[in-house]
Amino acid sequence: MDDGSSFGASFGRRGSPPSTPNARPSTSSTLTARFAAQFKLAEDLVADYSKHPGPTTNTVQELLGRPALTFAEWAHDNASVFSVTDLPQP
Repeated sequence: MDDGSSFGASFGRRGSPPSTPNARPSTSSTLTARFAAQFKLAEDLVADYSKHPGPTTNTVQELLGRPALTFAEWAHDNASVFSVTDLPQP
């Protein structure tokens, strides 16, 4: 699983988002215990999936007639959509 660095790299940015242990203290202190527990469960499921991904299919190939793109390829191809230079000026 990509941590966002591929997306940032498509804009010429380096580095990656803060790791969860670094981000958690500032956010979990304002969350309810129940929400924090659910967030942790979802976080653990995503971490597990990134180590042991589920089965793959050929659905993209069947529907689009081409292989699926990696996230890095998609981010590179769509970087202009997310460009901050296209924002309206005040």
